[in-house]
Amino acid sequence: MKELLLEASKIKFLVGDRHTIRLEGMGGAGYGWHHEIVGPQGIVSVEVGSSVTPVVGNYSGPPPNTSPVTTIFTVTGLKPGRVSLILTLSRSWEKGVKPLAERIFDISVR
Repeated sequence: MKELLLEASKIKFLVGDRHTIRLEGMGGAGYGWHHEIVGPQGIVSVEVGSSVTPVVGNYSGPPPNTSPVTTIFTVTGLKPGRVSLILTLSRSWEKGVKPLAERIFDISVR
């Protein structure tokens, strides 16, 4: 298994600003991106969506049954304040296991 990948970023928002974070997943292996907001409630909202990247190529047999899935987090600044947005790549059924990857965003809304 890969080592935990930790990346931190700072994002500055004005109230009403939106920022999109796109992260490629490993759905075929059972991994998905999950989010947690740490800090005061109501500073940001997070909408979660996804898009599937079709597999392209010349195949003589049936197409593969999985395609890469990109998880899309849309963060909106709601009111002034600071929070951390923690995104983890993990399997939902593996409790107590370190995530395969983690991204931390320090968000400041003015």
